[in-house]
Amino acid sequence: MPENRGSQDNRERNPHKENEPHQDYYQASRYNEQQVALDTYEQLQDLLLNSPDVDLSTYRFLVNQVSFVAVLGKQPPDEIETEVIGFLSAGERIELPDTILKALRDRRAQATKQGPWIEGHYRPGKHMR
Repeated sequence: MPENRGSQDNRERNPHKENEPHQDYYQASRYNEQQVALDTYEQLQDLLLNSPDVDLSTYRFLVNQVSFVAVLGKQPPDEIETEVIGFLSAGERIELPDTILKALRDRRAQATKQGPWIEGHYRPGKHMR
């Protein structure tokens, strides 16, 4: 299980360097059951909706019929990060492949231009636009 990739005390094991912007914060998990992934995603949505000073986005997606949930954005306060990690612990914590991480970052950049809370749903087999 990867360590907390966003915190100061893990910089040596962290794929994000000290001089990179805090926008690169992320956490992610893989789930064997889609319902567990959905539950985690909904818990994270509630957390983020009720934490207006936190600049994070959450995503639930399938890759080869495997469910994933990711949270990315700016480094949150420690107490929020602890909750994020707690929710994600229902799955197997992972590091995302660069291609998926880039797609999510691009998606986040598009969404944040549209407004503070954007939600999009796609049927399995359809690619994100």
